[in-house]
Amino acid sequence: MDKNIESATGVFIAEKANIYGAYRYSKGLKQVVIPEGVTSIGYRAFSHCRSLTNVVIPEGVTSIGKGAFDCCRSLTNVVIPDSVTSIGDRAFEGCSSLTSVVILGSVTSIGEWAFAGCSNLTSVVIPQSVEHIRNFVFEGCSNLAVVNFAGEEFSVDDFFKKMEELGRLSHKVSL
Repeated sequence: MDKNIESATGVFIAEKANIYGAYRYSKGLKQVVIPEGVTSIGYRAFSHCRSLTNVVIPEGVTSIGKGAFDCCRSLTNVVIPDSVTSIGDRAFEGCSSLTSVVILGSVTSIGEWAFAGCSNLTSVVIPQSVEHIRNFVFEGCSNLAVVNFAGEEFSVDDFFKKMEELGRLSHKVSL
């Protein structure tokens, strides 16, 4: 890993079209602003950046890969833009300070364990466009009480019942 990245404390601006694991384990990285032109946040791109508190994902990013932000324990909220169509397995797993997730209109798939272990997660907004939710997406999210799906608020249990009725659960999902 590049020592400048490892010791970065300010804002880091990525300059590649696709970002893969080069920034994982960056100890001092606190904020990431991903510029226009990036289309994919790949496998473990920012995994284990434990000081990361804020990430700005612009329109134009279409996928958030497996483990892209896993174990970013200081990350507090995430807004996933309208251009994103898939959130990979374990994308935000273990982000224990995450309290709020807003997924805007185009996501069709949310991977296994995507938000598992986000123990302080209290609210999630999921659009009507979601067609598939995989195993254990909110496993260990003990503070999650309300899920806003397609403009309606549901208890977590009622949300999963609704997704099952719509045929959008890949497997049984638990908390």
